[in-house]
Amino acid sequence: MRYRRLQATLFLPQRTSVLVDELRRRWDPVMTDRIRPHVTVLRRVSDAELLLARLRAATEVRACRLHLGAPARAPQDKGAGIYLQVADPYHDLSLLWSALRDCCTEPDVLERFPHVTVVHPRTAPPERLSQAWTELSHVSMSQEFVVDEVALIGETRDKWETIECIPLVAT
Repeated sequence: MRYRRLQATLFLPQRTSVLVDELRRRWDPVMTDRIRPHVTVLRRVSDAELLLARLRAATEVRACRLHLGAPARAPQDKGAGIYLQVADPYHDLSLLWSALRDCCTEPDVLERFPHVTVVHPRTAPPERLSQAWTELSHVSMSQEFVVDEVALIGETRDKWETIECIPLVAT
């Protein structure tokens, strides 16, 4: 199948995913139907075979121990989407990014902050974003989670499909 775009993703574990999807389903059901809650590792993968080979061979990468935090809002010039902040206290995600750095067609993604999108500006109108922010800005979210695989996913016209998952070494 031909995909519009390939991406490397960390899907949230089930327990964490259920909490996030409650918010996403309410405020952005279109996005919720397109893709599960996740942290993007690489937004655009230029060479899928290189990415998969690098993941299989990388001995320095490990399962990512992350912390889901408070809601925040992207700047207006970035669409004003709403996301949950993700902390990388053990630098597991940083190690993963370093191992995959040259598999990305958009190097600036490596400088972005990890997050989980709740309301996306491409799938929710501006008035919906404003309503969502009024409510979500008061939500308290704090949860540790571990992701033990990286998914290579492909974007079709209306959803994302998992192409392959590569396990990460347990910590």
